[in-house]
Amino acid sequence: MSPIERTPLNLPFSPFPKRVSPGAHSEYWKVEPVKVALSIKIDADVLDWFKSKGKGYQTRINAVLRETMLHSD
Repeated sequence: MSPIERTPLNLPFSPFPKRVSPGAHSEYWKVEPVKVALSIKIDADVLDWFKSKGKGYQTRINAVLRETMLHSD
């Protein structure tokens, strides 16, 4: 096959997935992000305390916020 004839349409295998019409697979691609990036101001001593507990301080902050949320009115 010449280089001119070797277009993506002429290849036996395409690295690109076939497009599917909306339907069975459309719900699969509706993914909600679990985490959201944001900027927040926290007192330095509070942040230092969370960081002093080791790796995963953001997860611990999230856990405290979630616990507060679940036990509020």
